[in-house]
Amino acid sequence: MNLVTLDIWDTVVRRNCHPDDVKNATAQYIVNRLNDNLVDKYSSLETILLLRQNIELELGRKSQAAGFDDEYNVKDVLVALVHKISINKVSEDVAHDALEREIKFELDNTYIDPTIFSFISELNYDECFFISDFYHDTTFIKRLLKHHNVDFVKEGISSCDVGYNKRSGRLFDWFFENNKELVDSCSNHIHVGDNEWSDYSIPQKKGIDARLYLPEVEHKKRGEIAERYHKASEVIKELSNNRLQQSSFSIGEEHALFYYAYCREIIANANANSLDKVFFMTREGEFFKKVYDRINSALPDLEKGPCSQLLCVSRIATFFPSLRSISTEELMRVWNLYSTQSIQALFKTLGLDIELYTPFENKYSLPKEEEIQYPWLDDRVNSLFSDQEFTTMMLFQQSQRRLRLSDYFTSIGLISGGNYGLVDIGWRGTIQDNIAYIQPDSKFTGYYLGLECYLNEQPKNGLKVAFGPNNNHSGNQSDLFNIVAPIEMICNSENGSVVGYDDSIPPQPIRKIDPNENVIFSDFTSDYQRGVLANIGDISSSLANIHNVRDAMKAEALKIWRGIIDAPSPLLADAYFSLVHNEEFGLGKAVDKSQRIYVSDVLKALFNKESRFDLKTKLRSLFWPQGYFKRTDISRFEKMFSYYVLKFAIVYNKIRIKLSRAK
Repeated sequence: MNLVTLDIWDTVVRRNCHPDDVKNATAQYIVNRLNDNLVDKYSSLETILLLRQNIELELGRKSQAAGFDDEYNVKDVLVALVHKISINKVSEDVAHDALEREIKFELDNTYIDPTIFSFISELNYDECFFISDFYHDTTFIKRLLKHHNVDFVKEGISSCDVGYNKRSGRLFDWFFENNKELVDSCSNHIHVGDNEWSDYSIPQKKGIDARLYLPEVEHKKRGEIAERYHKASEVIKELSNNRLQQSSFSIGEEHALFYYAYCREIIANANANSLDKVFFMTREGEFFKKVYDRINSALPDLEKGPCSQLLCVSRIATFFPSLRSISTEELMRVWNLYSTQSIQALFKTLGLDIELYTPFENKYSLPKEEEIQYPWLDDRVNSLFSDQEFTTMMLFQQSQRRLRLSDYFTSIGLISGGNYGLVDIGWRGTIQDNIAYIQPDSKFTGYYLGLECYLNEQPKNGLKVAFGPNNNHSGNQSDLFNIVAPIEMICNSENGSVVGYDDSIPPQPIRKIDPNENVIFSDFTSDYQRGVLANIGDISSSLANIHNVRDAMKAEALKIWRGIIDAPSPLLADAYFSLVHNEEFGLGKAVDKSQRIYVSDVLKALFNKESRFDLKTKLRSLFWPQGYFKRTDISRFEKMFSYYVLKFAIVYNKIRIKLSRAK
């Protein structure tokens, strides 16, 4: 009777990725599951992989000290890993879920060697068992074989279950001792595997007829997978190589990796946190949703993100309905952002008709156009918000707005009690705050390119995740926030801003479309976004079955972001400085970016207070010296002059903010 024992990995079962990619995928799952509870120094997958290897080494040494081989069980590894990288103690569910995620990843990224069955069939075996050196237990290996409908081998042993391995030869000894009757009844014992030491030399020393199994096609494929894995960072760099920026389409192609990396992070985090649905908030979310959907469609089932849904909202459409009271205290949520505001601008911020204020204008000697610095300290404003007639009118308006907004949410599946993702560009996540106050029984995870320091108390039912800089945690790369309007421009939509919801059933978003703003969308942004989307498919194909690129991809993506700001294409700069930018929330008006800085502006500002104010206002709207320098519609002298004026203004503003915070 012939007995055949089989190695499992790269003999019976093969991976379509590198073995360490399994651990990388698990590391990413844990990072996303922990979110803000992750120790900062373990934010990269590389450091987590190294830590896991060290934990494995330590557990192996403990096993040896106890008289066994250097074996360990992955369950113990993941428990120790999660404990080590968590700021605060977390539920055991995290390690348990990470283990199950790793198992599912193995099931999803493996296949049966195409020639192993024919190879062992020629051996005329009567009994077939597996003997595997592996950190998952025997139960897992059986599950793996069953998943792939393997019926020629169903029983065996994994090294981590008994503490002995094939490398030392002791696992073969264990097999002999625990299957003595079977072994004694066999006239021939053949072992098949791919490792020259563990599967060939050692079993031969044990008197076993060993056969090295290295089929040419699969062995070559394994080498190619390993080569791709070790060259992953080079692949990332190639994907973002400079192209000839001769059109907005080609610029978009070059920047595609930036958006790909952002949306892959969203997908991974949403999966780790079992979100019900991911809502993409207008306006920039309309573009991000297209990127997300294109990436998602190319991913294997295990890695696909939750269903996406467009959420037609804005600060104007959600802020007023979210107010917990009609009071100056509650309005600090907007005044912390805009400390100087007129009543007219406030009503625009609330999405209210200024005519509603007319009965109160003379009563409190408070002209609607008057710019009020620190409104919460103004006696007239405080008197207005203490007026019962005024607050009653405001509460009535709010109840109508809130009802329509809630009905709209229900119509698109944003139902109370859910676990949802919200995607936007940034920069403090105030729309998420508004929605969280409106739906206190739901949980919201917000995804943003970057997050500035919060100025308001954060709702308890929300979490915010930044792809790039997060000034609430550290100041790393915070200079990317010096100018964000160009990023908003290239991610914009032509569909206008949502200003409210109509009376239809269900309510439909009311959009305000600015033809002047859409000129730039037609001339530049539309083709730019088409270029991005055109390259997303190629990137998805290039990165298929590579899971060690997260760190390199993120670094390259942030490099692209920095390049957009620090070294923009003249085409992009010209588009930006032709823009009419919507700033109705807070400022109550649109900002014309096509203005220019003249020497006379600076000279007048030296001697005249009003001229200084005008210059400050103009500089704020043009806060992008690198882009201004790339404009093609102005002289070189004006470029140089304006560049240094803007640089000075930025430095001055930073010093002013720092001093005000120090007081």
